[in-house]
Amino acid sequence: MLSKRMAAMAALAATAAGAASAQSETPAAPAGPAAIEWDAEGAARSMASVAPKDTQRHCTALKARERVVYAYVAQGPVDFRIEPAGSLQPLVFQDRQREARDAFTPAREGRYCWAWINRGEVPVQLSIQWRRR
Repeated sequence: MLSKRMAAMAALAATAAGAASAQSETPAAPAGPAAIEWDAEGAARSMASVAPKDTQRHCTALKARERVVYAYVAQGPVDFRIEPAGSLQPLVFQDRQREARDAFTPAREGRYCWAWINRGEVPVQLSIQWRRR
């Protein structure tokens, strides 16, 4: 487990170095929520950068009682939440996290977003995984 965590952090560091280089060359345009792209086995992965004082959202449609296992590792502390799309009322909220592994099962069918909020002064790199069960 430790070697996996170290590998994830090394991948994040490499991504951060590349992102820092790209950011110095091209200003980033604001983006809306990213769609979670599921593969044939019901899994999805993403690498993301959360700008300072910004939020990164990944959203997907879920059926009622469709369980999603998720995990993430962040290079710095982020506030984490799961919320219905278009709502600022979180169903799950965790303050100043660097990693988590848990599951989410919505009571109702709808579109849901996983959101990471960077309250810091420097970008934070994320490695995220989801799996439908």
